[in-house]
Formats: sequence, structure tokens, C-alpha cells
Amino acid sequence: MCDLSDPRITQTYQAIIEGEPTDWLLLGYNDTRDVISLYSQGTNGLSEFRSQLQEEILFGFVRVEDRFILISYVPDQVSGVRRARTLVHSRSVASLFQVHHAQLTASSLNDLSDANIRTRLKLGENQVPNRSRPNSLSERKRSSLQARRKSQQQQPPSSDRPSLPSSPTTSSYTAEPDTFEEAREDFSTPSLDTTPTPASLSDVTPTSTSTVDANEYQDNNGNDRDQSSIVERQSQDDEQTDKQQRQKLEDEQQLRLAEQQQEEQKRLAEQKQLDEKEKQRRIDEEEQQRLSIEKQAAEQRAAEEQRRIQEEQAEKQAKEKEEQRRLALEKEREEKQRLLQKQLQQAEKTKDVIIQGFSNIQTSTSPFWRRRYFIVRGKSLALYRDHDTPTPITIIDLKSVSTLRWADMEIDTFVPNAFMLDMKDGGAYQIFADHQQDATTIFTALQTVIQSK
Repeated sequence: MCDLSDPRITQTYQAIIEGEPTDWLLLGYNDTRDVISLYSQGTNGLSEFRSQLQEEILFGFVRVEDRFILISYVPDQVSGVRRARTLVHSRSVASLFQVHHAQLTASSLNDLSDANIRTRLKLGENQVPNRSRPNSLSERKRSSLQARRKSQQQQPPSSDRPSLPSSPTTSSYTAEPDTFEEAREDFSTPSLDTTPTPASLSDVTPTSTSTVDANEYQDNNGNDRDQSSIVERQSQDDEQTDKQQRQKLEDEQQLRLAEQQQEEQKRLAEQKQLDEKEKQRRIDEEEQQRLSIEKQAAEQRAAEEQRRIQEEQAEKQAKEKEEQRRLALEKEREEKQRLLQKQLQQAEKTKDVIIQGFSNIQTSTSPFWRRRYFIVRGKSLALYRDHDTPTPITIIDLKSVSTLRWADMEIDTFVPNAFMLDMKDGGAYQIFADHQQDATTIFTALQTVIQSK
């Protein structure tokens, strides 16, 4: 499942378990997916081991006194897929480092305190040992290895006697790896004196027979024990093989699940990226539409502003023309009025008719309007039924007029082109003409006569 072929790993591991000064090692991926290599090693124990840890997935192997612990360091920020892969790879590392008394998965330096490690290795201060521990594993191991090498050098190269099957190298590093060695040292077998004495010569035959039977019994008993041991080891090997097979299947299943989760996360990430791109595309499209609308609105506002300016200019020009026309009409009216006043003054002197024509007249005593023919001569205003009637119906003395004014349409009357004649005796007349020009002419004539009295 992972590549542990770096030869330095096995060399350093052997140095640690054989009691040499090196007492820890640290493994890592070194920016690879499944190739594990040796990062570092040291001789100063847990404190030095902890100082080498970084925020990445690491595997460590540490010797504390005469015990060994396998450590998987997985920081909290590691993803679920990598955690699953680390679990699978940690089992491969454990298969390589078979000599260990405990395993620990840590996520921070607090998990790797001396107290925690010693508790995992059952090296706590409150532990009651069943024997005194040596101060240094290295000294005991070195002496054991030296004795073993010396024995192998003195052994003859060939022997006719078949040797008993030996246990694997790692079998001497179990939970209490040195108990048997120390027990063998404490309980040495005393030497036996096999020289027969005279007192025992009479019993040679019975003793020999008894000794032969005992030896045969011991040989048979030893063969049975060897056979049982072989069967037991075979059963253990089969059980270990089944366990490894089950573990392999579980590891493969977990790895497949991790890969499926990774694929799902990748798919979700890609979908999220597509959604974000689509969202950004819609945002850009909406932004383009907004800019286009704003541009059209700005162009429309500019066109409306231009049209408003043109309308204001046209209105200003129209007002100027209207003012010019009004001034011209006012000037013309004033000129006509001046000429009319001159003519009226001349007519008054000669007692001729100043002005005559038709108008509508209403007295203060009647709600009805009457159309009458009028003649202004001298200081009087004569009203006739018609221009053919020789005798006037009414003659108004203009010297008795107190006020001559234009009528207020909201107060006096609801007709245009009308003016009022208020008399000193309280009477009143309203006069209106069909056209404003006619009303102005009549008003001017009466005003000239009244003011000249």
C-alpha cells in the first residue's frame, strides 16, 4: 500500500531495537503520495524527537528504557482522505516495525508528553515491577549480542545432530523481552557428580534400568511437547495470516472509501467551481445589462436635456417675439389713443360727435343687458334704441360720473371687454363691446371727455 524501501529505515530500526545509542527515528512522505522515507534520527530520546516534529503527517519509532512505541503524528488540519490513507499506511509501518509495545496516534505535542508515553508503555511511577530493570538497555543488549556472536564463532560449521527450530529474531522483544534471560542467570543449574561410589556398586543394575526408563519417558514427553509447540506455532501462524488478510481487506476497503470520498470532494469542488463560474457569468451579464441600461438612460437624459434646452430656447424666442408684438401693439394703441384724444378734443370744441356706435349696456336697476346705439357729443352720452331712432331713450351727463374703471370679472360681471360708470347719485352703468379694441376706444373717448370737464 506504501513504499518503505528506503534502506536507512530498516538500518535505523535495527540499531534502535538492538540497544545502540540511536533511540528514535522519524519517517515522512517528503512531498510524495505514498513513498515513505527516513527524515531524521537521534540519541536524546523523546525531547529531541518532539523537537523534530512539523505540521505534516509523520511516523515515529521511539525507545524508552527497554520498551518501544510506534507513533503516528496526524495534525488536526489534515483532511479526511489523507487521514484514511495515513491509517492504512500506519499499519504497513507497524508490519515493518514488529517490535513495539504500544501504538499512539497524536495530533499535537501535548499528546506526546513524557507522562503520556510512559503511561502507554506501562512505565508509570506507580507501576510495581516484577523484577529490577537494568539502567541501560544498551549494556544488556550489547553483552547478549557479544555472547551470541562468540557462541556462533565457536560452533562447528556442520553437525550431524538436527537443531531445534529457533524462534524469530523479534521474539526476544515482547512485552517483557528480558525476563527469560534474567531468570536463566538467576537460576543456574548445579553440576552433578556422576562418579559412582563403592557403596552404590551393589545397586548398579536396578539403577541403570530405572535411569533408562526415565530417559525414555523424558524423550517421549519432550517429543510430545515439541509436536504441541509446532502445532501451536502453526495455528498461530495461520491465525496471524488470516488476521493479516482481514486487515489487508479492511485497509483496501478503507482506502477505496477514502478514494471515493476524495472523488466526491473533487466532484463537489468542480461543481462548486462551475457554480461559481456560472454565478460570476450571471453577475457579469447583469453588470453588462446594468451598464447598457445606464448608458441608454444617460443617452436618453442627454437627449431630453438637449430637447429641453431647445424648447427653452424656442420658448424664449417665442416670448421675445410676443413681447415685441405686444410692445408694437401697445405703441400702436398709444399712438391711436393719442390721435383719438386729439380728435376728441377737437370735436368737443366744435360740439361735433366724438364717437358713436353699438354697445351693450346694463343699469344698476336691471339685471338685463340691452343693446343700444350710443352717441358721445359734448359732455353727454345719448342712448338710442337703434341708429334710425331720432329721440334718445336716455342721456347720461358725463359731468355726473364719479368713477370710470374697467370691470372686475370676478366681482362686477362675468363678461369680457366691460367697464363701469359709477354715478355721483349712486347709480351705475356697465358697458361692454364685442371686441377689446372697440371697448378700449369707447373707454378712451369717455375718459377724455370726463377728464376735460
